[in-house]
Amino acid sequence: MQFLDERTFEGNVLSQLDEAMAFITRNTRQAIVITGRPEREIVPEYPSEAVREAIINAICHRDYAATGTVQVRVYDDRLEVWNPGTLPPGITIEDLYKEHSSHPRNPRLAAALHRARLIEHWGTGTLRIVQACEDRRMPRPEFITQGRSFIVRFTRAPAEVQIPAEARVSDRQRKALEYVREHGRITTSIYSSITGVSIAQSKRDLGFLVANGLLQPQGKGRAACYVRQSPNRLMNPEPIVARLCADSGPFYTYPTAYQTGSGD
Repeated sequence: MQFLDERTFEGNVLSQLDEAMAFITRNTRQAIVITGRPEREIVPEYPSEAVREAIINAICHRDYAATGTVQVRVYDDRLEVWNPGTLPPGITIEDLYKEHSSHPRNPRLAAALHRARLIEHWGTGTLRIVQACEDRRMPRPEFITQGRSFIVRFTRAPAEVQIPAEARVSDRQRKALEYVREHGRITTSIYSSITGVSIAQSKRDLGFLVANGLLQPQGKGRAACYVRQSPNRLMNPEPIVARLCADSGPFYTYPTAYQTGSGD
């Protein structure tokens, strides 16, 4: 497989986890929701708590005797977390969607992550991943075994119009957003036609939607129109990949420091 871009992260558990999450933020879409407060609410394309949990699980349960690394693969329509190793005996894919027993492959590492409060309760990580996706009304995450690898796959939710919760967005502006969702673009004249307002008012209404990050202008002159806010990465079937490297044993750096600093 060819990758559009690739990054390798080294260091201790926390630094790799933070760098992986920052990598995902840079390479996925971020929605803007107007709440009426001075600051806007940023909603990530994939629930951060679910992705973070998947990466922690990959670090904790990977097979460190196997070649390969934990990988985060960002595609245009999905995000995947890969780790070397398969499910422990007695645990099936179906078990991951319900309460199940925990069988840490690396018990000392799992204990350290638990002490660091990166793991809350044994055997509940996959349930939290599922719940976080359900809370966002996203497709159910997939748990997959492929060869000697285990994969958590998040599928991007179908495109929807993110309408601000604030009442300043008028009914006609909502109608325009729905029109763009269905047709891909809208012009000032089309807006005027479907809403019944003047061209001047149409420009003001559309300008408001642009200013609040819901639409963006495209083209000039007769070709001028408004489209949905574009994603922050280019469309490409090849993934962008982050690798979390364990070649120098960095996963024991943080747990040791944590236990020393805890006073235990």
